[in-house]
Amino acid sequence: MIELELTTWERVQLYAVLGAQRGDVALIRRLIKVLDVLELTDDEKEAVGYEDISAGAAKWEKRDHIFIIMLEKEQFNLLVEIAKDFKDWPASRFVVDLFDKLEAAK
Repeated sequence: MIELELTTWERVQLYAVLGAQRGDVALIRRLIKVLDVLELTDDEKEAVGYEDISAGAAKWEKRDHIFIIMLEKEQFNLLVEIAKDFKDWPASRFVVDLFDKLEAAK
């Protein structure tokens, strides 16, 4: 198992990136398992003040809240592979911090 400490921003962004993927049924089945881990529970949403504001958009109050999530090695590798291949990351220090964290967790 790989343990990741993700901020609210990191967790929401990874969920969005993985959720936007297209592929064959085998890939979708693998993605669903990772998405199940990344998805915020109702209690977690409440803890960070998360709110869906429109189709595909959300806001939250506690960007730097830390969540500990556990992924199987295969799930972690899939998450990293897709996140690295994603071509629409914003030019932001938050992105660099996220990838530094993912590299350190290997």
